[in-house]
Formats: sequence, C-alpha cells, structure tokens
Amino acid sequence: MAALLEREINRSKSTRLLTAGEVNDFKKWTMWEDYNKADFKIQSEKWGLFATRRYCVQLQNSNFKAITGQTAYLINRSSNDTLWTAVSDNTGKAELWDAFTKPSAGNDLAIAVKNESSQYSAIPFSQGINRIVVNRSCTISNKVEIAFVVDATGSMQDEILYLKEELKDILTNIARKDPSLDLHTGSVF
Repeated sequence: MAALLEREINRSKSTRLLTAGEVNDFKKWTMWEDYNKADFKIQSEKWGLFATRRYCVQLQNSNFKAITGQTAYLINRSSNDTLWTAVSDNTGKAELWDAFTKPSAGNDLAIAVKNESSQYSAIPFSQGINRIVVNRSCTISNKVEIAFVVDATGSMQDEILYLKEELKDILTNIARKDPSLDLHTGSVF
C-alpha cells in the first residue's frame, strides 16, 4: 500500500489537465421556479423560504464596464424599508429578493445603489434585468478569493492525491505570476 501511495504522489507531481465546472443556479432559473411550484413546495412552506420574487441588478459604468463590490438595495417605497441588500459580484451583478421569508411588500419597489442619489423602479426578473449605470470608474482589485469545492466521495478516492498536488500547483503558479495579489483560498471537500 505504501508503494502504491508513493507512486501516486510521484505521478501527481507532474501536473496534468485539471477539469472544473461552474454551477450557477441563476442561469437555470426557470427550472428552479418549476421546482418551487412542485417538488420543493412542501419544503419551502416547512422552512418559510420562498425564493420566487427575484430582482437581478446589473451595475455598469457609462463604458459598460462592470461595477464590482457595490452595494445595492431593494426598497419598499411606501414604507422606505430595505427588503434586501446585496453586493455586486465580479460581473457587476447583484441578486435582490422580495418576499423571501415573509409576504410580499407589494409592487411599489425601488432599487438604490450605495452613494448614488437616484432610486430606480424595480423590475422583477421575469420582466428583465435591472441595468443601472453608475457614475464611477471600474476599479481593479488585487484581492483574489478562490474556493475549491471538491467531490470527495468514494468514487473520487484515487483522484484525491492527484488533486491535492494540482491545487498546490495552481496556487503556486498564481502567486508566482503576480506576487502583488492578495490571494485568499479555501477548500471544501
């Protein structure tokens, strides 16, 4: 057994092609809405979570560049209550929700962006994306956050040693290519 492990580690040290996948539940939103109406309805009611009133926001500057790390708010105009807060991701998108855990606030909803004076009428995702142009330049951050989420069930056993070496190689190469990066990593197995 020790000889097999040593052979596997040595094989892993010469890195190969690492494949990965991205799961973005928002790209399959219609499918999730169907689940919410049927399969997940009982669980939604049990836990009091109703992810049906989604408001997608795309923050850009006048040059159509994504504005990242910007706070967006979904506001009930009648009561001036903030219903949901989100921060824009690396594509400038933020997801806001009405009625996620309680009855809907109604239809008089607005989207506000931190440090912007205007409010914008909120359009539900079923009618489109709320594209908002903000008056600021696109910033580039040297902060990099990478999470590795790995299937570590029995079927992956013979790939785990290889994967450990591959992940180390990826992180070493990133740090070597740009030492100014503020690199943060995490892994979930």
